Amino acid sequence: REALSRLKMMGMIESRTRRGMILTEPFILGGMKRVVDPRIMSQESLLDLLGFRVALEIGISSDIFHNIKEQDIMELEEIVNAGVALGNNEYANLSEYTFHSKLYEITGNKTIVQFQSIIHPVMNFVKTNLRERVEAINILNFIKNKDEMGYRNAIEQHFYVYKKLIYDRAVLGEQNKGQSQ
Repeated sequence: REALSRLKMMGMIESRTRRGMILTEPFILGGMKRVVDPRIMSQESLLDLLGFRVALEIGISSDIFHNIKEQDIMELEEIVNAGVALGNNEYANLSEYTFHSKLYEITGNKTIVQFQSIIHPVMNFVKTNLRERVEAINILNFIKNKDEMGYRNAIEQHFYVYKKLIYDRAVLGEQNKGQSQ
């Protein structure tokens, strides 16, 4: 029973009512999902995850443009139109989450889609506690115009505040290390 319990915790077996247990492919990011909680993570770990997300968002640009279909563009437009714009030209967290989730889905990579659900609480925490102001950019226009380079540049600009925060942390760490020596 202990072995079965451990295998179930690892996501390698699944219990099905009246059918017993079956072997399954484990959720790749399952362990990560269990430990990613901004309330118990250090600021450094949160910034590392933020940096990973920024790199991922920029890195998936080609996949988005390679895989996108007209139906996807229509769904992205619906998300933007349904989004509640706040006074400072930012979209509500749910609208932004839904939009980026759709972009992740378009890549066709299930692990990237899973990552979005894991990183969501971290992004909310970072937005609330660690950032100045992320510039809202209408990246949908670049997608509609099939302008991959414009999209990539817009995403870089959109995440500039986060990248600066990550860079400033690295510079501050180096300065502190130099002062302590």
